[in-house]
Amino acid sequence: MKNLIIFTPVKIARTTLAAFTALVIAAAMVVSIAPQAWANSANQSRVSKSKQSVRSELPMTIVVSLSKQRLVAYRGTKIVAQSRISSGKRGHRTPKGVFTILQKRKRHYSNLYANAPMPFMQRVTWSGIALHAGHIPGYPASHGCIRLPYSFARKLFSMTSMADRVIITDGRPEPRTIAHDVLIKPLPPGNGTQVASLELPVGEDGAKSTTDVVAKSSTSSHRWLMGVSPANAASVYEDLEAQIKGPLTRTAVAAARRNHLTRLEKMSADTKIWAKEAADKLKAANLKLRKLVKAPAKLRSERADLQKELNGLERAKHAIEREMRDFMLANQQLNASAPSSVAEQSLSTTKRALVQTASLDAASLNAADSLEASRLAKNKVTAAARPGSPAPLTPTRPDAATIDPASLEMELEARLIAKYDEMDATTEAIDKLSETLARHEETVKAEMLRREILKQRYTTASQHHLRIARELKEAERAQERYEKPITVLISRKKQKLYVRQDQDDILEAAVKFENPDSPVGTHVFTATGYTPGETDLNWKTITPAKGAARIKRKKGMSRKEWRSLQAQANKKAGNQTPERALSRVQIPEDVRTRLSELIKPGSSIVISDNGKSLETGKYTDLIVQF
Repeated sequence: MKNLIIFTPVKIARTTLAAFTALVIAAAMVVSIAPQAWANSANQSRVSKSKQSVRSELPMTIVVSLSKQRLVAYRGTKIVAQSRISSGKRGHRTPKGVFTILQKRKRHYSNLYANAPMPFMQRVTWSGIALHAGHIPGYPASHGCIRLPYSFARKLFSMTSMADRVIITDGRPEPRTIAHDVLIKPLPPGNGTQVASLELPVGEDGAKSTTDVVAKSSTSSHRWLMGVSPANAASVYEDLEAQIKGPLTRTAVAAARRNHLTRLEKMSADTKIWAKEAADKLKAANLKLRKLVKAPAKLRSERADLQKELNGLERAKHAIEREMRDFMLANQQLNASAPSSVAEQSLSTTKRALVQTASLDAASLNAADSLEASRLAKNKVTAAARPGSPAPLTPTRPDAATIDPASLEMELEARLIAKYDEMDATTEAIDKLSETLARHEETVKAEMLRREILKQRYTTASQHHLRIARELKEAERAQERYEKPITVLISRKKQKLYVRQDQDDILEAAVKFENPDSPVGTHVFTATGYTPGETDLNWKTITPAKGAARIKRKKGMSRKEWRSLQAQANKKAGNQTPERALSRVQIPEDVRTRLSELIKPGSSIVISDNGKSLETGKYTDLIVQF
């Protein structure tokens, strides 16, 4: 399949004297008529180029005959090139079927067989079958590829295009023109039929309008007219019957496609703006919420500081209370000691009355402490008190005898009242901060709820934008694909019709065959161009293979009897002509209408006993093998 190219030197015979003389005379004649000859050749070149441009509009079909080891290239029904070939040898047979050119490379090397060169490679399957230049020994010798002479491979490479049909078969079928009522007719050309406006009213976020269009499109009976297949059924558009004014024509459909594409572009731009506005609002809400979340931290810190201050005031109050208690106990100790004179006794009595009158509650806080302090004062004992009892108390002033109990008590009371006032003010400030924090928490909750609403709006807007952008991309792809021909496969085995356009599946529908158990053969119909007025198509057909009836050999049936039944079944199958195959196919009317909008010059219809080959994949056309 991919052997090295062997160039055989050409043997040059000796030139005789007569031949040499004739050559000299011919050269002289060429010199004498050179200007006129060059002029004629230039004219002929221009004419040939003009014919070439006309012929290039017709689709090319390459027929490879394995039994004849020949390749014939047709442009329409005319032979434009032919050559000998070398196909696959035993164990590496070249597959038979209807293929298309999938890839072209001037320089290519095999990745299966020792990096063998494959100049002017034209791939027909992704499993490794291709047409390329190579050694032609006169018999099948490749590993499955179709070898061509080097010069012919280069010529054919320049003539073919991607998706040109390649038919590999045992026989040598020839194309011919055909006309039949079952062949698909295109829509009439039309004359500028007006199409209703496809402007779409949209809401603030675009959700309602898009949803309405989706709901309406689900009931549309002409989804295919927008170039959207069941395989890509997510497109959004309205029913063309309501958009097209007048008959359904190619012009009207083209206008509807343009309007649909324009509408999707506008919807995509609008939803992009809505998504951006929603994103900006969501971003602002996030920033505001972030600030609000940070603000309570400062308030909580202030409240914590005030709480610390309140705790300090509480400790200071307790200290003043202890100081007042100490003062009262000290006065009790002084009053409990014996007076040295009548004056001192009178002073002691006055002090005791003042202390008892001013702070009776403070003196009665701890009766045990007072009794213990009096006993120690009488006995003038300074030893430590018994376990569990407080230490002996002394006056807080240096000279207790010189202290004015009234002024000291008033001072202590004033300090205590001041601390209570400070504590009340601090407690009030803490309460205010707590109320502020509570109100702030409510604000944060409200802002979080608003943020969630904005987030939902942004999600909805962005999803709508992504969906519309995806639909716009599909519509642009459909518009690009719409300009290209289609391939239709009608399979008797599967009783189905498959349609591909530019290597994409766009339609699959059920069909019926008359006498479905009888073979129909394999027939390829190709639209070569429009008829005058462009109301119909010119078709050519070629039959690469005829189907054979298969009779199951029952148990006990002799081989001779089985072969006889097989021959009778083949005879009963009749003449498997393209016309007969078309007459046996029953295509639903709605499917024919869909195909009428898509059919155009270069399109093909394949009727076969077989279904899609396993070689049919993502980057191939419909491939049929037999």
